[in-house]
Amino acid sequence: MHPLRFPALPWLATAGMALLATGTAHAADTPAVLRLEPGLHVFDQPQVFAPDGVLELVLSGGVGCASPCHSQLLFKNTVHFDGTLKLTMDDQFLAWGGHQMVLFIYWGVPDMAGTGLPTGHFHTLDLPQLDPSQGWGTDSLYTNGSILLAQLVPEPPTPALWLGGAALLAALARARRPAAVRTA
Repeated sequence: MHPLRFPALPWLATAGMALLATGTAHAADTPAVLRLEPGLHVFDQPQVFAPDGVLELVLSGGVGCASPCHSQLLFKNTVHFDGTLKLTMDDQFLAWGGHQMVLFIYWGVPDMAGTGLPTGHFHTLDLPQLDPSQGWGTDSLYTNGSILLAQLVPEPPTPALWLGGAALLAALARARRPAAVRTA
């Protein structure tokens, strides 16, 4: 679903956010869920995520896909995070290390009331399982709205480091040895 083709989507997404904040859409024991497909979703009004709410964002596409390949939310007003952030991957998502995805765009000015800078934190991050050589980096989620699909580089074992160092020293020693001079 692309917001430009479906003009009611921003209104529906905002209505869904209001339901997340009030918790009136579902029974008291069932948390509200807002699932957003890939595309840009703009929120003009203040947003509050309920403690029992779930914001599900879909990751799609891969290297070289048209932007955005994942759900992207633009907050033009205040936003308070709470509840669960759930990321899901569709069957077209290509998980590659070093892929930084901007999920949230904060349209705001520090220390200026009524702007889109975030407050609060999701109490749960429900992230997809990845290949053991990859991991999620979430350090920038609340500052610049991004999440990193990182390529993990395993540290070589200590014996391998010793052997590598010894080989390097041997090569350096051999390079510094003067060449033999032959006389006839």
